[in-house]
Amino acid sequence: MVLLVLQRTEERSVQLAVRVHKTLELADDKFYVITCGKTGFARDDSGAVALKFLDSTGRRVRETVYNREYTIKAEVTNPNGTYGIRVKNCFAFNKKNMSVALIDDRGCPLKNDTMTRFRTSADGTSATAQIMSMFKFSEGSEVHFQCDVVQCNGRCPELDEAICTGDANAFVKSARALGQMDDGMLL
Repeated sequence: MVLLVLQRTEERSVQLAVRVHKTLELADDKFYVITCGKTGFARDDSGAVALKFLDSTGRRVRETVYNREYTIKAEVTNPNGTYGIRVKNCFAFNKKNMSVALIDDRGCPLKNDTMTRFRTSADGTSATAQIMSMFKFSEGSEVHFQCDVVQCNGRCPELDEAICTGDANAFVKSARALGQMDDGMLL
């Protein structure tokens, strides 16, 4: 038996019962609730972080064009002044689960000619990066992006440029500072 529960939010849930026997209800039966929602993560106060694509004029776009430049913006939708964000671990993937890493776990771009690092806004509630030339996978035109967003209590410390250029001492110092400020990593 599958029951679909619709609410007035962008979240949808399905209740699923996996029964051991066709007609009898047994103690070994398993019950699940699968919930899907809008891309982003939720905070305790119902805020979310969304990943948006902007064209050269700053307008949000839902579809991108191959070889054009875009800005990717990670943004807290209902900022409350308590938390800041920092973006890391970005990758692109397609329907066939082929993927390419774009930003590493430090927040540094893996290929400087594809995407820049995310730079946090002055208020700490958004971060932007540039895609120099939109790309695609050989097996189709659909590309999905996913990034880890670190939530910090207050404004997140700025990523030191020396981290991405390979200065090992800067990486160790900055990793300590960034790690101490992270409240949690959210997708």
